[in-house]
Amino acid sequence: MAAVLGTLVPLLPKNLQVLDQGKDHPYVHVHVGKTDNVAQTDNVAQIDSTVRVDIQHGMSDAAGEPFGADAEILPDGTKVATRQGPGDKGVEASVMWIVDTLRAGGFGVVISAYNPAGHGTPRRSTPALTMEQLREIALSPKWDQFR
Repeated sequence: MAAVLGTLVPLLPKNLQVLDQGKDHPYVHVHVGKTDNVAQTDNVAQIDSTVRVDIQHGMSDAAGEPFGADAEILPDGTKVATRQGPGDKGVEASVMWIVDTLRAGGFGVVISAYNPAGHGTPRRSTPALTMEQLREIALSPKWDQFR
């Protein structure tokens, strides 16, 4: 997992500050801009987004989901599907954005970001990364080391 996070963090936009990283799952909590309170990572009031990466092997799109008819197919055959939907369960204003990729040989990278509800409502109306930024991260050739 350290290698996955070590790949993810440098791919994040430079305006994001990593507040902490997952210990059991590959995710980071990020804050837009700088904060003087980085040491206090349990202060969820500073978290603007949670960004998660999933590396998958042996994937098949035979079922068609999420790579249905509207999936983009890149010149190298990589399939890209994007989704936007609800984030934190039961939190009306929380949203999650996902970029799902499927490369040749069944290798997949999924990048998701959501605006977590720290104390009842999210700090932001959208994740701190755009769909284009998530797509760029998911399609980075740096993930090929995990094939």
